[in-house]
Amino acid sequence: MKPTRYLLYAATILSISTAYSAQQHLITPHFMMRSQGVDAARHMVGMVPHTFLLDYDTFYSAFAITPAYNRTFKSSAINECLFGSDTDCKTITISGSQVTDRSATDWLADYFYLPTDFQSTIRFKPVIDNFTFDLQWFFGLDEWYKGLYLQLYAPIVHSRWDLNFCERVINPGTDDHAPGYFNGNATGIPRNELLNSFSEFACGYTIKPTTTLQPVIYQPLDKAQIKQKKHIRTRVADVRATLGWNAILNENGRFALQLQGAAPTGNKPEGEIFFESIVGNGYHWEFGAGISGHYIGYRNEDTDAHCGIYFDATITHLFAKRHTRTFDLFGKPFSRYMLAEKMSSQVSDLKGGDTAGTAVAPTYQFTNQIAPLANLTTVQIDAQVSVQVDLVVMLNHTHGNWSYDVGYNFWYRGCDSFSRIPECEPLFNNTWALKGDAHVFGFKRDNNEAIALSATESKATIYAGTNEITPTSNPNIDGAQLAFAADNNQIDTAPGSNTQINTSINPILIKAEDIWLVGARASSSKLFFHISHSWDDHRWIPFFGLGGEVEFRHDYHHEDCKANCVNQCDTICIPCGVSQWGVWAKGGIAFE
Repeated sequence: MKPTRYLLYAATILSISTAYSAQQHLITPHFMMRSQGVDAARHMVGMVPHTFLLDYDTFYSAFAITPAYNRTFKSSAINECLFGSDTDCKTITISGSQVTDRSATDWLADYFYLPTDFQSTIRFKPVIDNFTFDLQWFFGLDEWYKGLYLQLYAPIVHSRWDLNFCERVINPGTDDHAPGYFNGNATGIPRNELLNSFSEFACGYTIKPTTTLQPVIYQPLDKAQIKQKKHIRTRVADVRATLGWNAILNENGRFALQLQGAAPTGNKPEGEIFFESIVGNGYHWEFGAGISGHYIGYRNEDTDAHCGIYFDATITHLFAKRHTRTFDLFGKPFSRYMLAEKMSSQVSDLKGGDTAGTAVAPTYQFTNQIAPLANLTTVQIDAQVSVQVDLVVMLNHTHGNWSYDVGYNFWYRGCDSFSRIPECEPLFNNTWALKGDAHVFGFKRDNNEAIALSATESKATIYAGTNEITPTSNPNIDGAQLAFAADNNQIDTAPGSNTQINTSINPILIKAEDIWLVGARASSSKLFFHISHSWDDHRWIPFFGLGGEVEFRHDYHHEDCKANCVNQCDTICIPCGVSQWGVWAKGGIAFE
């Protein structure tokens, strides 16, 4: 990477930290947790007395059903990824551009088709819980080849992802939108035709002003919608298979080599919902290899008891799969909820310059359409994960028909890696620009005719436009120049205002490469236990047990993340993960 690219990344990180002091590190627009089907600990417990049997030259098998419930805790861990918060409950203030005491970290209400004096607070306390019905089969294939075995897993999952999103309106606002701010109507947009809350915008509501003069299309938020209810999916998570061979198998222990693969049976990201529920690994095909085994350190034949240590370690690769994900613009967190204006290279009756005699036509002009940026930055990408690790170390004590398991599980999922598909991106044609708080129409001084401008604000953020508290003349837009009509007539801020407005010479458009490809990695440590009892009935051996677990995500220092972001060229990787607890009951039948 060129030195200038390093400097660009470093400057971007610094600007983000300065603009949003509450945000200690970068954010990921898409959240992916550990697949409900990747759980070697839950698969191993309770199976010790019924698998990897000695002195068998025939087929034998065991089948288990494990109803389980898992729920995340420490909401701050999820908020930290989604919002850059290290608090348990994330609150954001929404305020309009004409609110005089608005904070530098308030989201700009104007972007959400709300009045410029609107104020509210929105709160997030995300929780994920999963009801899993895990089906598990073990087949000893010694009749075909000594030491050969096959394991199959098919977890049926009911997954509920809840942002616990609520909004408290402080001031519903009374301001109309001024003429030219959103349309060319001489009276602007009256308050009663605007939305009433951020929640309405976030759920996909839009405005339809009754004026027929210079009608503008106001797209609703179609992508990355924020819902006030749980997002629920029920699917079969990854159908997983492990084929192994016991190179060593005797009364003291065993050592095996194994291959593992997974078929995608869950769902993949679609980009329509922010914090959308995912069942499985993101619909990736998965393949890898590993080792497993155990060592019996104590055995008492008289009491039919033994103790041993068991392990299973698997490393897999998640192959590329086409996802639809929502991203922000580079260096602009949450820009997906800003507004973009559609531009056209067909410029009509518009010039800009210091004087009418020196004014020139801009390269692009507003073409009467406004859209939330998420509609444009929700794109198809080919995503893959280079490595995933699932490692279990477990102690087992078996005494007669009772079996006791306790152990540790380490899990790691590497960074997302993206391949872009430029021709599928809405921004590929370079016809959109950031609106910010710019006025998009002006009015001819002689006859008050509305003229579409070329005003853009490439430096606007989710927190504010560049015009600040006095936007009517567009003082701080990109390349601000006085606006003139083709006949050298001055273009003003409003009918009869006699205050000339600025337009951009030239406007700065959003390019497809401005999309900020942000992925995530995660790792965790889990402690678990299980108690099981078997009923010896010769060939058919029923068994049943209860267990539980607590999983802790691994924390990362913010500075580590910033350094990682600076050193990434194409895909930025954010450390994300969840802490969760779970309980289960496991029952089955062994056929010997």
